Amino acid sequence: MAGISSNNSLGFSISNYVKSEAFLEEIVLKKYSLNDQSFTLVGYWSDNYNKLFSINPISLVSNLNQRLSFRDNLSEYDKQTIYAKEKLSEAINYSEDRLTSLHKVNITLTDDPELTKQIVQNIYQSIVDYSTSVTNIKATEKKEFILSRVNQIKNDLENSEEELKIFLESNKIFSSPSLELQKERIERDIYVYTQLYLTLSDQLEVAKIDEKDTTSSIYLLDKSVLSGYNGSNYFIELFYVNLLLLFFIILLSAFINKNTLFIYKQY
Repeated sequence: MAGISSNNSLGFSISNYVKSEAFLEEIVLKKYSLNDQSFTLVGYWSDNYNKLFSINPISLVSNLNQRLSFRDNLSEYDKQTIYAKEKLSEAINYSEDRLTSLHKVNITLTDDPELTKQIVQNIYQSIVDYSTSVTNIKATEKKEFILSRVNQIKNDLENSEEELKIFLESNKIFSSPSLELQKERIERDIYVYTQLYLTLSDQLEVAKIDEKDTTSSIYLLDKSVLSGYNGSNYFIELFYVNLLLLFFIILLSAFINKNTLFIYKQY
């Protein structure tokens, strides 16, 4: 994606958005389709949310910690939703090139490639929709502020015009410099208020357009594609298993040596 920076005038950060609970919940509750079956990620991953054993020791500890961390009053659906959001969050890899304003979103999952592609498409659309909503909300706030200023300037203009009218009716002939100066001041105020009123009216119309604008400053540079790598972590998991076995062997060896030394001393 391209077209928006992390420090844009709207304060919209894609990096923060893809980490938010609102974003994760929106994506896991979206409808997906495989083999003519429709489902959400909450339901699709529900079989694994209570899974404890894993060949990866880090995943084993993580699963155990997650199960123990759930509150007692959570329903099964709540637990499944939490699991789905955490799984999605771990699968998302977001990066940004600040010089080019180029954004990349990668998803790494062991599920069906077509499902992963659908998730990426929903992520892109969610970012675009959120960017548009931020723009519209800011435009609405700006419109309301400008409208209040327009009404205030309009009242000031009308008051100045009324003041000039009364002044001219009361002073048919300007016989003194002070009266001439007073007239010039009133006319100057009317000119200033008129210019402000015209400028704010133009800005108000622009804000009204922005409020209803559905176009986005983000545009798609590359369509979602499958990586040339299958994303398998067999060797990494095998390494973790061997490392765990080596750790247990060292502990067992140390325990046996300690007991042998104790028996020798007793003898």
